[in-house]
Amino acid sequence: MANVENGAENARIERDTYKEAVDEHDQIRLVILGHSGIGKSTIVSRVFGIPEEEARVSHDVPGDHDINVGIPYPSNRSIVVHDSGGFESGVAAGVQKVSQFMESRRNMKQVKDQIHCIWYCIACEGDRPTQGFAEEFFSNIDKITGEIPVLIIFTKFDKLVDQHQSIIGRQNQDWPYAKTKQYAEGEALKDFEAKYRRQVISKLKNAKKKVDWEVVGRLQSPERGGADIGDPHNETGTNDLIAKTLACLAYSLKPMWVRTQRQNAQLKIDDSITAGLKDFKAASFSNGIPFVPLKDLAVEMITSNKIFQNIHRIWNQDEFLFRADKDTQVLMRDAIFDKNIVQQVASQIWDILDITGPLSQANNAVKFMKTVAGVTIIHERLFWYQKAQIEKMSTFSVREGRGISGAGKSKILPLSPQQVNNEIHKFRTSRQRILLSAQIEGQLNKYGLNLGKAYDAAEVEKIIREAIEVALGVGN
Repeated sequence: MANVENGAENARIERDTYKEAVDEHDQIRLVILGHSGIGKSTIVSRVFGIPEEEARVSHDVPGDHDINVGIPYPSNRSIVVHDSGGFESGVAAGVQKVSQFMESRRNMKQVKDQIHCIWYCIACEGDRPTQGFAEEFFSNIDKITGEIPVLIIFTKFDKLVDQHQSIIGRQNQDWPYAKTKQYAEGEALKDFEAKYRRQVISKLKNAKKKVDWEVVGRLQSPERGGADIGDPHNETGTNDLIAKTLACLAYSLKPMWVRTQRQNAQLKIDDSITAGLKDFKAASFSNGIPFVPLKDLAVEMITSNKIFQNIHRIWNQDEFLFRADKDTQVLMRDAIFDKNIVQQVASQIWDILDITGPLSQANNAVKFMKTVAGVTIIHERLFWYQKAQIEKMSTFSVREGRGISGAGKSKILPLSPQQVNNEIHKFRTSRQRILLSAQIEGQLNKYGLNLGKAYDAAEVEKIIREAIEVALGVGN
């Protein structure tokens, strides 16, 4: 009973830390287990879009890792992390503390106060990755964690590659870099399988629950001597980690996870299409009603607003990108359709006079598909623009000598109206917009002759996905 009371008290402390109200499913709560110094903070920074100096997993007091008190982040209030700190003080005490903590959180009434997933981090270094606390945890994983999903994260795989590359490079000095790198990665994978993954899996042989795993590495930027590829789209293992976490979460938490994570843009694109299709289906039903004056204009305005709001919410959790307003919606709409004033007036007159109902559905379908695809792509562009700003913040802190644990923990600011407007304007004049429109118009006759595709939700989804893929394929 005492554990439940302590858990409730700690949950109250966290809520008092940030007074802003959070809905029942508007917060993800993670437990991250594993020794200190193995890259947990870097993973949190990458996955949740938090500057590295703010993304410290351990608590502010050196050596103090109270797993009972969650760590909230000003730059992403939708995620709370509980850190084990490695439990260097003793195996038995550590296992007992984790078990009691899990039990207390399972009894929480509100979903956001419960534990949603456990990440167990193991570094690809040393010869005994499952000794001590890890051995006891994996051997008793069902009893300790209950139904809470567990993912094993093997960190510092890039260090394993570097070790083999150094050896192979000395032995074959005439080899080109690419060949040395390729062989090193192959040897590192063999080493990883024999030394790390196989040892961990052997400890899970009696577990009833399914435990997935992922390898991550090269999570730091080139400025800090980490990645060979600094492109945030290509962070090794991070996107797969996010996707596997999504797969194991409870169904009701999946939309929140997609909104909270700030690395895997494809998951946000998928949810944006799904959200847009729901609005499309509702609009299709309304548009199918004939002989209602002004119907098309009203449906178009209402549906466009809904599409923008629902897609914006997926990309803009905790105001990560920008504060939406009517002017921004209008600017996006104008950029997507790129019509001059005469064309805009003619389109509105057609919407006012059109009372044909089903016969105009194909024309309206084109508008809605362009809106869904266009709003999604513009948000995707702003997403990577903001990610680049966060990377600059982290790099600046390191160059100024503050480091990961230094100063500069201010909340990430939304993009300014000028920054947003500039990106929307770039989209309007880009090949992305031209190809997007051409792809949709080429698949569905905009004059209403292809009614089959206009009413087929699966066909509409296919057209939207293909249009987005084509547009993203050409870059900005």
